Formats: sequence, C-alpha cells, structure tokens
Amino acid sequence: MWTFEIVTRAWAVTALIFSCGLAAAEESEPGPDIMVLAEANNPKPDALPTIRVVKEKLWGKYFPMVSVTFPNVPDFQCDAWCYEAAVDFLDAQAIDGGAVEMRHRDQTNPQELVITKMTPSPGGVIFEARVELDKAEHPDTTLPGSPPGLNLCWQLRHAPSFASGPDPYPEFVRRCFIFTEKGRTFLLDTDRHKIPVQPPDHEYNSPPWVQMYVASSVPVPETPPASWAGYSADRFITPVIGTVSRDGKYLAAIANDTSLSMSQAWHDCLHNNPIWQPADAPIEQQRWRLGIYALENDPKPLHEHVAADFPKLAAATVQSSAPLAGWKQVQAGGGVLEIAGCAEWLADLPLGPFVRLGDGTILGVEETQVLVSRDEGETWEKRPLATEGQDLKVATERALLRTAQGTIILVFLNMADYEWKWNAEKSLPEPQTRLDVWAVRSMDDGKTWIDAQCIYDGYSGDVHHMIQARSGHIIVPVQELMYEDGRHALRPRFSVDEGHTWQRSNFLDIGGRGHHDGLIEATLAELRDGRIWMLCRTNLGRFWNAWSDNNGEDFRILEPSDIPATSSPGTFLRLASGRLLLAWNRPVRGDGGEAPENVFQGGDNQWSDVRVNNFRAELSVALSEDDGATWTTPVVVARRADEPRASLAYTYLFEVQPGQIWLTTMQGDVRISFHEKDVLQ
Repeated sequence: MWTFEIVTRAWAVTALIFSCGLAAAEESEPGPDIMVLAEANNPKPDALPTIRVVKEKLWGKYFPMVSVTFPNVPDFQCDAWCYEAAVDFLDAQAIDGGAVEMRHRDQTNPQELVITKMTPSPGGVIFEARVELDKAEHPDTTLPGSPPGLNLCWQLRHAPSFASGPDPYPEFVRRCFIFTEKGRTFLLDTDRHKIPVQPPDHEYNSPPWVQMYVASSVPVPETPPASWAGYSADRFITPVIGTVSRDGKYLAAIANDTSLSMSQAWHDCLHNNPIWQPADAPIEQQRWRLGIYALENDPKPLHEHVAADFPKLAAATVQSSAPLAGWKQVQAGGGVLEIAGCAEWLADLPLGPFVRLGDGTILGVEETQVLVSRDEGETWEKRPLATEGQDLKVATERALLRTAQGTIILVFLNMADYEWKWNAEKSLPEPQTRLDVWAVRSMDDGKTWIDAQCIYDGYSGDVHHMIQARSGHIIVPVQELMYEDGRHALRPRFSVDEGHTWQRSNFLDIGGRGHHDGLIEATLAELRDGRIWMLCRTNLGRFWNAWSDNNGEDFRILEPSDIPATSSPGTFLRLASGRLLLAWNRPVRGDGGEAPENVFQGGDNQWSDVRVNNFRAELSVALSEDDGATWTTPVVVARRADEPRASLAYTYLFEVQPGQIWLTTMQGDVRISFHEKDVLQ
C-alpha cells in the first residue's frame, strides 16, 4: 500500500528536485527542449483529448512527460511526469482509439515492467497501470510480491489560463480545490499548516504555498519536522483535487477512487495517487488507475464524469439541485443540507450540549468560554470558563449535566494536550498518542468552576453524553485506547459525590484492530426498572448493549443490540413525556436503498479489521414507549443528498421545552428544532 511515509518521502524528493533546480546536474543533456516520443492517432480530435509522450528538458535534464491537450477547453495543455518514482522510462507507442501505451522498468525489481495505458474520452483521460514479467530479459525470475509505488506529478505549467504565473503563487493556490464536508472547498479556505523546513515568517509560509491533505477515513498525521509541507486538518471526502481557470470558466482535476492522501505542491502541480487494487489479488491482476479532467467550471458534471469512470464513486454524483418534496434546503457550515419539513432551521444556535439553569437561562460551552442565553437561544453571552492553574481547552466532544442538586458537571476531551500518532506498518498507536479526559464542575450555575481533574490519562475518542441515575450516581462513558492491541475499549467513570471525585467501572472490550475499531463512543439511559443501558458504537453493523444493575459501577452484560447502525455513535435523551429518543446514523438510506459502496472503509487493520459501513449522510431519530423494547419508524430529519460521504454525526439532544427538541451535530453542522409529536406521526 502507498503509505503516508512513502508518499511523504516521494513528494519530498519532488520538492528537492524542483526547488534546487537539479543543481547536482553539472552539465545539461544535449538535445532540444522537447522531444516527442509517441503521439496518439486521435480519431476524433474535435471531441477527444490528444495524448503525446514527450521528454522535456528541465534544468538541463530530460523528464518523461505525458502531455495532453483538450479541445473543449481553449488553449489548455496539462502534463504528467510519469513517474516520479523508482522506475525507469523505456518507451511509448500509439495504439488504437487515440490511446497511448508506455513502459517503465522497476529499479528495485528489474524483471518487473510497468505498462501504463492512457485512454481518452470527451473531457477526460484515464491512466491505468499494470505489471508484467519481462520474460525476454529475465526468463528465470518471477514477479515480486507487490507492485511498485507510483507517483504521478500532474502539472499545469503549460496552460496559460490555469498556471500560476505571472501571479504570485498563492493566487494559484486560491483557485485550487478539494471536496470536504463543506462541498467544494478552495485551498486557501482550508486549514493550512506551515512548511516545517522554512522559517514561520518566510514568504513560502505567508500563507503556506504547499499542503498535504488526507481522506476523511483516516486521522490527520503529525507533520514531520523535516517535511516539505504540512498536513491540513481539513480532510477530503472524495479523492478529487483540481483548480479553476483564472477567468472562472473552466476547471481541471485529477481523481481516483482509492487515494488516502493528496497534495498541492510546487510548480503548479497536484498529486493524487491511487492504491493498487484489488489488494488481495495476484500482482499481475492488480491495477493502478486515475483520471484527469478538463471541463466547464461546474462540480456536478465533474462528479458525474468521475463517477462514470470510477463506479465506486457513482453515488457521489450530485443528485438534485433542489430539495425533494417535503424537504427544506438550507446552507450549513458543512454544505447544502436538507432538513425534514417538520424541522426548523436554527442558524445561530451554537453546538451543544446544553443545560437549563435554576433561573431558566440556558448554558453551553465552547473551548475556553461559557455560553449563556436568556432568550431561549436567540442570543448568547460569552464569559470565560476559568479553571485556576490548569491549561484546558474543551473539545467539541464533551458532556454537560446539571444535577438534581444544581451542580453543573462538564466532562470533555482536553485539546490542550492532544497528540495523535499512528504507526501504519504496525497498526498500532505510538506511545506519545494522547487525548486526556477531564472533568470540572460549577456550584454557582457556571459562574466559577472548581475541582478540575483528569479522569483518564491516555487517548480517548468521543465523549458526548452523561446522565445522573435516580440514586444520584453520575455516569459518563469513557473510551480508552489499548496501546498494545491497536483498538479501543470502554471503561465508564462514575461519581457518587456530585463530580467531586471519580471512580472507574469495569473494562469492556469486544476485540478488533485499527484506529477506529473496538467498543467506542457510547450513550446512556436509565430504564424504569433502574438498570443503566449503555448503547455502544461498533464496526459490526449494529450497536452493542452493556447493562448495569448497580448504577453504572459495573456493566455485567455485554451483547449485540437489535438496532442496526453505521460506524458512528448514537445519542439517547429521556423526554419529559417518559419516552426515550434516539438519534443515530442508520446503515441504509431513508428510502430503503443500500448505502453506496464508496462509504465503506476498513478491513485493513488501519481503520478496522473488518469492512465497515460508514454511511453518515442521513441522520435519523426514533422514539420508544417501552425503554427500547420497540421503536417508532425512524424519521430522517437531516441529510446531504448531494454527497453520500458527508457526515451528519456526533449528535447533542436537548429538550428546550416539553416535547420540543434541539438537535445539533459536531460533524455536518446540523442545527435544528423539531417536536416529539411530529416524530410520533
């Protein structure tokens, strides 16, 4: 697999070559600036791109380039350095249908030939590589166990309306884009980390000229101190990266259906390299496949073209530019969102959780601040969340509770000490990986905060729910990273003294392997018979139940539930009516259709050890009259019809008035209000 380490090393070589201008080449190679090695016999030059393989002299040295012109975009030529990798170019030839084929030899395994075919279609070209044994030169050998890592450097230097010059380089970056949960996102609007090998105030860091991005399915790696570029905190949901022409009329993009990392690099180049597939097939049956595109500047035709070439992404096409009947379309921070007709959009509502104070006001939190509303959420005042002598920063994953005695308890992931490092080769976290869980409480309705304490020293995933049992026990699910096993487990915490001190419950583990695997991210409900029900996220197609008959001090029964779920957490809320409300991401669409293939992840011991349904583009709610024995028909209250890989997840529920519920999400920026009676109907 093309690991982050390999990608980083290959792109570092690129940056070194281009930034140094191949200073090591003492003499220029003789010959013209460009030598044409093969040119396609284009049967429809007015409709199809024309492909040439050339050698271009840069800084005195020849590089093999695939040069493509597109008739549908005026004066447009793009070039692909094939390959910026440990393979040597051999030759190229035109074949039928306007296609061209070229051959490379693997430097490490010289018996291995890499055969790449470039095939044109209106508005696009597909690059497909395979390997074969060079029986003529190496008759008594076999192919190695895996194909070579290939790195295609896609360049726009020869496209005047797309190239960076004569503008300052950040203007080119401003026109480049990826697709995140917010939809098409231009790169200067993303979080861009500074280039480690340059001084922070260097021109190349004002703003950063280059950046690496990873898929939403993997954690953002820590940028190595000697790296040529930083890793952005913004992750892509579709492996497409491109740029828009200076006049805004056209776009050019490079895409595939397997990439876990992409970059916008030096010298007008973009990198988006696929993974050889199928990974478990014999090496001669594996393929490395990507597409380049030049079209009018409209994301919808681009998605449709990419989906036609890569069927796994077929469901990622824009389905409709208008909401379906009964749905309302709103602009959320995460993109264009559709909400159910029974829901009201609350654009100015902050992210939950919330509690109602003794004087009737509503309180929430945000990083280092307390939020207070005296007008039912219309406006919010801010004041410091001060904890003496502690460096605390409240994450968006937090749990908030006002006890029957009036104590406010906040349990949260402390982003002030966050560090994530995952060793992909070992499928294990590095020892320094850390995200502690802290608790703090207020005895005066949030004016001052006391007893700040770390209740778990390690790495925890999402903490988003906490309850008080009738006994007075405060219970919060805490997730613990198993450093030596490469998965997560749950060990809830409980307090019998209003959050002044905390104790550990028993350890709950169901196995697994991967940075998102195990038993994780639970929600809680106290049942009428006094038991505590903990509903836990898994990667096994459904929630799992854990049951406690002693107020959360021990959970003695752990078993699969009857509630199908995608790999995301659910949230319980006990309503004033006595009913139990559940919000969660179901593994099927609201219309009964199956989740698209491109939302499945894992099965590689990185995300998880089994293939996982991660469909989060629809958020559903249901009610139970009998403590979860039966449920009403689930109602989809929010969805992203345009992007099945979007995430509307990590839900906070708050009953602002009896029967009226606020629902906010950490992912997808859902901010809605709906009524219990509408879910019943």
